[in-house]
Amino acid sequence: MLGVRRGREAMAAEVVPLAGGPGGFEIPDHEVHRVRAWAENRDLDILALFHSHPSGSLGLSAADRAALVHSQWPWLVVGHRPGRALKLALYGPGDVGRRSPASVRLSPGRDHAN
Repeated sequence: MLGVRRGREAMAAEVVPLAGGPGGFEIPDHEVHRVRAWAENRDLDILALFHSHPSGSLGLSAADRAALVHSQWPWLVVGHRPGRALKLALYGPGDVGRRSPASVRLSPGRDHAN
């Protein structure tokens, strides 16, 4: 999730899809470099990793927790199930499952290609 920081607030502007690695939720180094360049070319910061759970759960799996410990960025986890409202949780870098309070405002945006 890319955007700009204004003091303690951040405004997301784009969600850039990442190609995962083999065997699960793993982001290859070349994808991190690609997104950093994408953000830099647009004068944006990487604000968080956007991670969805189609089950609707906001909890982290063991694999999620193991990866989050080494993350440079917070994770915004979105739980979504068809016909139900989205649920959001923010986990800070290095956390092992503690949700951080986050205020999220959604507004219409535009689609972006990767």
